[in-house]
Amino acid sequence: MGREEDALLASFGGREMTYSFGDLDAVVPAYATTIQKSQGSEYLAAVVSLAMQHYTMLARNLFYTAVTYRKRLVVIVGQRRALAIAIRNTRTNRRWTRLKEWLGR
Repeated sequence: MGREEDALLASFGGREMTYSFGDLDAVVPAYATTIQKSQGSEYLAAVVSLAMQHYTMLARNLFYTAVTYRKRLVVIVGQRRALAIAIRNTRTNRRWTRLKEWLGR
């Protein structure tokens, strides 16, 4: 394969792979995006990160969107507690616009 410094070492799930620079076309880049921005698009696979630090975003509708727009594989990474909250949390954000009063109803 050539000299070690002429290679790329990548780790996939704890398994290390070595690629020569001539084999780099076999490595497909991946991109990160938000669930909101990915709506309307389909991806073969996705990794969904759930953490308690993002408590305000742990909602069932967002989690459902993250999971259903994937064709083959969804990997959920994070805390069990965050997953439980996301599944259980059905709250809706109510908007207090007073529109009903302004329309005279």
